[in-house]
Amino acid sequence: MTGGRHYFDCDGTLLTRLDPVADGDPAPYPPNHGHCYFATDEDLVSVRERALGACAVPDSQRGEIGAQPWDERP
Repeated sequence: MTGGRHYFDCDGTLLTRLDPVADGDPAPYPPNHGHCYFATDEDLVSVRERALGACAVPDSQRGEIGAQPWDERP
């Protein structure tokens, strides 16, 4: 763990926050609005639906589950 990474156990779900400058990067990252990344051993579709429901995200703002350039995907 580094000074810029913070982990919170939210009833079995791990929430991770990153402060790039405190983590040793020379500048902050640009905002990453509209993205949320999940790592889970559960069914990703179910986890996503629970998260979207908890945050009351309107259907019009719900994106699709996508693959990342480093090949992580559902």
